[in-house]
Amino acid sequence: APRPTRHWLGNLETGIPYAVVLSSNAGLWADVIGDTVRFVDRHPPRLLITGRLSYMMSAFGEHLIGEEIEGAVAEAAQNLKIQVTDFSMGAEFPSGSNTRGRHIYIIESGVPSAAPDARQALAGRFSAHIDLALKERNADYREHRRNDIQLDVPRVILVDPGTFANWLRTRGRLGGQNKVPRVINDQALLADLKRHVLAVQKE
Repeated sequence: APRPTRHWLGNLETGIPYAVVLSSNAGLWADVIGDTVRFVDRHPPRLLITGRLSYMMSAFGEHLIGEEIEGAVAEAAQNLKIQVTDFSMGAEFPSGSNTRGRHIYIIESGVPSAAPDARQALAGRFSAHIDLALKERNADYREHRRNDIQLDVPRVILVDPGTFANWLRTRGRLGGQNKVPRVINDQALLADLKRHVLAVQKE
């Protein structure tokens, strides 16, 4: 928000994600340093660093943080007994006859995918588990998903091992200093990943 409410130790709440804003008597004022934190105690103050502001999804006002997204994917994978080696997620906006937006998850498993029909069925179950886990973790997401009015069920695409490494290679980003982006807010970057996945699946 242009003029957000600022909190301090005297009025913060535990269990709530906050963005860290730094001011100092040397003249620094309200500098957003980019980290997100969650306090687990106030007396004495103890906090967990939960991620980065760039590592959140709120394309539709759902305010998902990285911790919630990763937790939902991990819980879904555990419930389905699937090993996830990498994933990225982004937003798909309404287009054509589709009047609702949705999230898309591109998930790479350590095990080669099965036949197309089996893969699609598994992706549907994965989507349902992620959706339920996010509803439990985030009230804003739950409200946006209520009755499928504002936000549609997530779309999940399962890809074979090596897909993300190959994608990073095509972008000249393969190597230890480069990581697969978990949350993609750049629509051009998301489109490039989707094109790569589609090309691989057609081979």
